[in-house]
Amino acid sequence: MEGRAHNGYSWEHIRSRWQSLKKISRSTLLRLRRLTLKKVLNRLAGLIYKRATLLVISKLLDAPPVVQVPHIPVECKLLNRSNTRQISRLNGMSRERIVEFFTHGGKCLGAFYQGKLVGFSWCHYRDHHFPFFNYCLKVGDGVYIGPDYVVPEFRGCRIHGFLLTKMFAILYAEGCRQVWSSVLKDNYASIKGLKEAGFIPQQQVEVCRVLKTVVFHRRKELSSWP
Repeated sequence: MEGRAHNGYSWEHIRSRWQSLKKISRSTLLRLRRLTLKKVLNRLAGLIYKRATLLVISKLLDAPPVVQVPHIPVECKLLNRSNTRQISRLNGMSRERIVEFFTHGGKCLGAFYQGKLVGFSWCHYRDHHFPFFNYCLKVGDGVYIGPDYVVPEFRGCRIHGFLLTKMFAILYAEGCRQVWSSVLKDNYASIKGLKEAGFIPQQQVEVCRVLKTVVFHRRKELSSWP
C-alpha cells in the first residue's frame, strides 16, 4: 500500500507537485534572467546612444492674458529663496540650481492647494541654454518660461494652465510682449497644455549623441505643431 504523509496526500502526489514546482521555478528564473539581461542591454544602449527632439515655442502677449480657471481652488504667489527647500522637495530639483535661478533674477510662481505647494512655474530674463542639444535660445526682449512642474496627483486639474496664464499676466504687466518655452516632441501631456495656453512652435532641434559626441544635429523652422 502506498504510504501517505501527515496531510493525507500520497507521497507520489507530493513528489509530482514538487517536480511541477521545480519546473515552474526553473522557467520563472530563466524568464527573469532574460528580462534582467534585456534591461541591462537597454540601459547600456541608452547610455551609449541617445536621440531626442526639442520643440522651441513662443507666444505673443499682444493683449492682456486671460487667466485659466483651475478645477480646484488653488492660490498662486511668487516664491523666493526662503522657499528653496520647498521647491526642491516637490520634484527633486537641486537646491544649487534653484539658488542659481534666483541669483540670476528668475521668478518662481507657486501654486498652493489647502496651503500645500503642488506646482510651480519659472521664468527667466535671459537667454536659455540646452547643453544636450548644443543649442542656445536667444530670447531678445522676451522672457523664457520653464521649468514647470505639477505634482502627479494634481495633474488634470488645469493647474499648469493656471500657472502659465497667471505668469503671462505678471509679465504682461511688466511690459513683456513675448514669452518663450520648450518641450520634448514626445511629451504629449505637456504639449496639450502648452497648446491650450496659446504657444506656437518656432523651431525643432533634433540631436543624436553617441556617448558624449553629437553625431547628428538638425534645426528647422516651424509655424505649427508637428
